[in-house]
Amino acid sequence: MAAPSTPPPELLRRVLNDQGAALGRLAAAWTRTPAERDDLLQDMALALLVALPRFRGECPERAFVWRVAHNRCLLAARQRRRRPGDELLDEHASSQPSPLARVEQEQRARALQRAIGTLTEDHRAVLVLSFEGLSHEEIGDVVGASANAVGVRLHRARAALTDAMQAKEAIPERKRSA
Repeated sequence: MAAPSTPPPELLRRVLNDQGAALGRLAAAWTRTPAERDDLLQDMALALLVALPRFRGECPERAFVWRVAHNRCLLAARQRRRRPGDELLDEHASSQPSPLARVEQEQRARALQRAIGTLTEDHRAVLVLSFEGLSHEEIGDVVGASANAVGVRLHRARAALTDAMQAKEAIPERKRSA
């Protein structure tokens, strides 16, 4: 194989500039705390640094990057399941006061993130990639499925997410006493 025309660190820098925010959202969907998210992002960057020079153009670069990132997410999820005592969810409250609308938005986002976390890996993968605007074909390249199979998985994933969100709303939140 010929040597890449751009050094690996430059390739990584370009990819992270182009897709870093989306990769951050992907990492957040697969982790429970900001520290875990940061660790996963670092793992993704290292995996991309190693993988990008081997990219042969057989699929769009974006799909290749997402496949590497997706595989890192799966690995992290499997490793987390093996750790004892990891059932507790760390909630990090903001130390800055915010307006009511921002608090409600953050609560909805956390509820959505928790609901996404309850989905199967297969459903979570296609849903998060869909949220990032990947087409069915691109998602299929990432997860190794046909575009039609991705459509079916997305339909089922959305239904499962709706069920998880409705189940969350059915459980009244405990009021805290002042």
